[in-house]
Amino acid sequence: MFQTLYSTTAVVALCIVVALAVWRAGPSEQAGAGIFALGWALSAVVQSLFRDNYGPWLLPVDLATLLGFGILTWRSSRDWPVIATAFQGVAVAVGALFLFDVSIAPPLYVASLAVSSIGVLGAILWGIVTAWKPDPPAPPIV
Repeated sequence: MFQTLYSTTAVVALCIVVALAVWRAGPSEQAGAGIFALGWALSAVVQSLFRDNYGPWLLPVDLATLLGFGILTWRSSRDWPVIATAFQGVAVAVGALFLFDVSIAPPLYVASLAVSSIGVLGAILWGIVTAWKPDPPAPPIV
């Protein structure tokens, strides 16, 4: 899992976004970060269990993540879940295409999943920045 610079950087970025969501964001951003982190962790488990043929098993995880973001979009009044849902939809579409069409090159499949993951992380980060809760003012020293 930590064999490339990209995978290590992706894990660090995911941890930073989840930590920022828990620390300073609202409930929508915390739920979105949790949905994405859970989906990412399940994807890593699926990829480690089915090393050679994980495509059919990765699609249900991506679909569940898409469903989570869809529910979050429906329940939230924020704008960023729509963008995160769209990027996750791209991941599901590419996964379905890869599953049903073997002419897609595996590096293209992995690259498109990486780009969609960066898009979801960016949308969550945008939600965190716009919902940033500042510290309450310190009481005056008398």
